[in-house]
Amino acid sequence: MTEPLSTDAELVRIVPVGHAIHLLKEAESRLKSLHVQPRDVTIVGVRTEQLEAIDVVVARKSSRQARLDTDGLGEETEIERDAAKVLARRLSPMLAQLNNKSLSTEQLCKALSEEIDPSRARAAFVALAGSTEPISDGTEIIYQGSNTLPKKSVQVAGAKVHRIIANVCSFEWAARRADVRLTALPEPSPIFTAKDLGVRMINVSMHDDLSCWLSTQAMAFGEPIAMNLVINATLDARGIIYNAKLVDFPDAGKTSEKFRAMFVDRISSLFD
Repeated sequence: MTEPLSTDAELVRIVPVGHAIHLLKEAESRLKSLHVQPRDVTIVGVRTEQLEAIDVVVARKSSRQARLDTDGLGEETEIERDAAKVLARRLSPMLAQLNNKSLSTEQLCKALSEEIDPSRARAAFVALAGSTEPISDGTEIIYQGSNTLPKKSVQVAGAKVHRIIANVCSFEWAARRADVRLTALPEPSPIFTAKDLGVRMINVSMHDDLSCWLSTQAMAFGEPIAMNLVINATLDARGIIYNAKLVDFPDAGKTSEKFRAMFVDRISSLFD
């Protein structure tokens, strides 16, 4: 049987079931190691009447219990629910674009960055996009649902070329791919913000030997390098992963000469 149980945090202590089982197993192990009777004629157990007296309860943790006593809890919940509906309405036009494959990385990232809580907006967008059923706000259908299989992530492709400055952190020759860390934005970006500088990683695919060589030299010398990229993105509830295709390196010839000079200078210094 189940029934409500009123508890007072000052009077009632609750031990998680898993911890209680651990304590019982520990007691069993100790008793087995202490008694001298043959094991095949002994049993370690709990008296039936004591087992029948155990109350198993579900209770809110103390850190959240205080909210039950606040008068504004119902109002706060209603406000949060209304805010979620408003957010869903704002995101619904982009869901339609996603379904007809016209939503770009630039459009989605710019819209999410303009939200008060971009992380919450991103998680809401992914949740809505992954729904196969129509979603209503209580008065109207705000999303018709998708005909595809349920998904936990959203992929969008870049529509424009963007110039960034980045440090090359690693390079994989076999795949011709580099992991770069964004360090500067020479021009305003609809994808990245100032918070991305110094922390945002991008996986970049290369297309020719010179690009690969420049990337490895930038990594070897620890030199930031400018890149022109088409940037794609994968979003899920945890965050955003960026991968890009290199269009070119601005002033590749001058950059190549600079790295060659740095290489010669480094070699020469070995013999000084």
